[in-house]
Amino acid sequence: MKRLKPLILTLCALVLLSGCVKMDMTITASASGTVTTSVTALVSETLIELTGTTDDTMIETLTSQFTGDNVSVQEISKTIDGTKYIGISATNALTSSIDAEVKDGILTLTIPLTSFYDAADTAGFSEGTVEAAGYDLASLEEAGTEVTITVKMPDEAEANLGTAEDNVVTVDLLEEMMKDESERTDNLVITSKATENQAPMYILGGGFILALVFAWKLMKKKS
Repeated sequence: MKRLKPLILTLCALVLLSGCVKMDMTITASASGTVTTSVTALVSETLIELTGTTDDTMIETLTSQFTGDNVSVQEISKTIDGTKYIGISATNALTSSIDAEVKDGILTLTIPLTSFYDAADTAGFSEGTVEAAGYDLASLEEAGTEVTITVKMPDEAEANLGTAEDNVVTVDLLEEMMKDESERTDNLVITSKATENQAPMYILGGGFILALVFAWKLMKKKS
């Protein structure tokens, strides 16, 4: 995750100015251990005006953080709760930092978080500096700040950090970055069975069977 450090540093500095920043890193792991990533970084136009820069300059700054033969970066814009954001979406970025191991039918994903913390520390981003800027965690989130990691596993997941619901783990990285160094979790470790979750297919199949039974009963009544 070292190559993500400049991006986090930039976003942390922007958060201290206004709070209108959103970043999500979505990681998808297959049953075989193949990992794909998508990173979205958004900055509100209000914040861009506040910094005295332009949309194009902000896009260039964000885009410059992602390089590589298989990395694809696109400019995006969204309106969220009436606020317009611009930013980038990068696919297949930073996959080399993620360790995926399949052993005895279990997939274990290890995602290092230290680069996020290092960038936050370099930017002077801490509970103290956030409070000095007139914020706390709750008010930052209310202002629209989001820094999250979303991990999609092939089957029901368990993790040492964040919340796990079915095969999806979500980590509020903003909250983690604001913690004291001694309280931070250095690695996000997630496990699941190395098999694709078939529940949706079973539900679909069950619904199809019920529909056939229903149709058959209608046909019997008509006959």
